[in-house]
Amino acid sequence: MSANPAPSPPPVPPEVDRWNWGAFLLNWIWGLGNNTFIALLALVPLVNLVVIFVLGAKGSAWAWRNKSWESVEHFKRVQRKWAIAGVIAWLALIGLAAALYFSIAAAFKGSEVYQQAVAKLNTNAEATRVLGAYLRDVIVRNPDNFRIMGPDETNSNRLGAVFEATDRAWDAEVLPGDDHLSPEGRVMEVLSEHLCEGWLEGYLLTGRHGLFNCYEAFIHIIDSMFNQHAKWLKVTRSIPWRRPIASLNYLLSSHVWRQDHNGFSHQDPGFIDHVVNKKAEVIRVYLAPDANTLLSVVDHCLRSRNYVNVIVAGKQPALNYLSMEEAIAHCSRGLGIWEWASSDEGGDPDVVMACAGEIPTLETLAATDLLRRHLPHLKVRVVNVVDLMRLQPPSEHPHGLSDDEFDALFTTDRPVIFAHHGYPLLIHRLTYRRTNHVNIHVRGYKEEGTTTTPFDMVMLNDLDRYHLVMDVIDRVPGLGSKAGHIRQQMADERLRLRQYTRDFGDDPPDIQQWIWPH
Repeated sequence: MSANPAPSPPPVPPEVDRWNWGAFLLNWIWGLGNNTFIALLALVPLVNLVVIFVLGAKGSAWAWRNKSWESVEHFKRVQRKWAIAGVIAWLALIGLAAALYFSIAAAFKGSEVYQQAVAKLNTNAEATRVLGAYLRDVIVRNPDNFRIMGPDETNSNRLGAVFEATDRAWDAEVLPGDDHLSPEGRVMEVLSEHLCEGWLEGYLLTGRHGLFNCYEAFIHIIDSMFNQHAKWLKVTRSIPWRRPIASLNYLLSSHVWRQDHNGFSHQDPGFIDHVVNKKAEVIRVYLAPDANTLLSVVDHCLRSRNYVNVIVAGKQPALNYLSMEEAIAHCSRGLGIWEWASSDEGGDPDVVMACAGEIPTLETLAATDLLRRHLPHLKVRVVNVVDLMRLQPPSEHPHGLSDDEFDALFTTDRPVIFAHHGYPLLIHRLTYRRTNHVNIHVRGYKEEGTTTTPFDMVMLNDLDRYHLVMDVIDRVPGLGSKAGHIRQQMADERLRLRQYTRDFGDDPPDIQQWIWPH
């Protein structure tokens, strides 16, 4: 006697067998309400990633078969309610998560822990001290073919970490109390820029490598020696039997903007103006805004051949803006938009805030912060320049930007407020062929200096953050009359700060402790 065949499941009407949003969005909850218990697999980690899509595709058919329904219309009404409930539940969940996120973020942002974390991210690193550790490692890995020359300023320029790996070269008697002197020393110091330059040029001609570190103002002493080496490099590039030699690398620190105790005699950034007169295929100029960009630049320069590389960097505590990875990318481009500091949101800016150099970058970012707070609707683009020769056209320098690339960064018709490390005329000289040159307004060193505080020094030369904001108000069309009260506030702040420096001999805490707050 044969067994009765199992009853076949009821057929699923075509108008029912469709994607089920309720099953997809509410999965196991929907399964319990529709007698479809396979939906409980949505509670299993990883498996649930597949199950929710299977429920969406097959859920209607399973629910039709697993539960009694009065009609197709009844089934549709119920499943529509599940779908609506699913959408509401997910929207509520997303809203709750967003509210929770922003409430926690707001509470955390006001906490002491957050402020400490931000302060750590805005670390006051001494750029050349960080570089000193890198150069120490260079000496360790190249004990016989790398030297540092300098006029008795290695420690002063914060490169003292190199003495963990070597000494100063010294062939005379060593007395008790002498500091790191030995015949094997890789650091050659003597208070004569001429000797240091001659030593390094000769050393490079033997096929080895080196770095000349010097106070910025006193590198001018070897102007004519630099001239002859640059001319020699230019000529020998066309001599086929002359092999390339390591580049002549200058590291200029103790720069114009941080001569707090030395004064006017130590304030001269003009060497870079002198250098750019030489053939473009030979010279390179780099202005590092922080420690990580300095590391990237020096690493690149020490590996290069047949160039004169001039690197300007600070030695005083300063903010770090970029991670090492970001710094490498930024230095590889040579210049670029700092999106994290900009507020043009990928559109056309109302003004471009450009900067080149450590202190100009600091003042530009502080000015941008003021613009955000006082003129929040103003669209500001921040452009930082590391490789100064990127400002020239490619017809003038191999690193030069094409006109299209330059216009994309600096626009063709918007005001550009350019804060420069050196003399303003150099930026005009490098950009005079550009479409928007008429709107490029440069602030820099204008031969105003003395023994004073760092911020008073930038105020003396109209490079301070408040004057940069005033420049924006003066040059953005239609902004002058609307923002007159803000301009007056900026002028008043300059007067207040100038008086503070006279009263206390120092910059106020809000200037010294400023960090990027956004």
